[in-house]
This record gives sequence, structure tokens and C-alpha cells, in this order.
Amino acid sequence: MTIQTKPPQERFKAGDIVRYGDGVSALFRYTGTHNCDRLYGVHVLGGIHSACDMMFYDLRPASAEDLAFCRLYRPEWFD
Repeated sequence: MTIQTKPPQERFKAGDIVRYGDGVSALFRYTGTHNCDRLYGVHVLGGIHSACDMMFYDLRPASAEDLAFCRLYRPEWFD
């Protein structure tokens, strides 16, 4: 896990695709809503998701491979 010095709402902006852990579907599109250190957004496979930089999550920008996966499942995110 990477130790972050800035809170997630300062590292990401609304519309960013964020990876919150390992695994192919650990991705969501940040909606701009946050509560303290927790970000809220739409999960790549559907539904609402929230994550923070604590314990089980390591929030980081989506990689090129992540973006390709998202384009397949959520093409509307790229319109």
C-alpha cells in the first residue's frame, strides 16, 4: 500500500476513473461526492461504490489497461 500525503478529494477530480485495489473490476468513476476521506462513484460493473485510502483500499489513478477494460464495459464514460 502506498502512503498518501493528500486526501483523495485533492488527488482526484469528478469524472476520474479510480482503482481502489487489485482485481479486474476494482474500478469506479468518481462522481465528485466525498465524505471526509471517502470517495463515491459509479462502479465499472454497475451500482454505486465508495472507497477510501484506508486498510483494504489503495486509491490510485486507473492504468491504460484499466481504461481499456472500462471502455469495454462502460463506453458512456468516454463520450
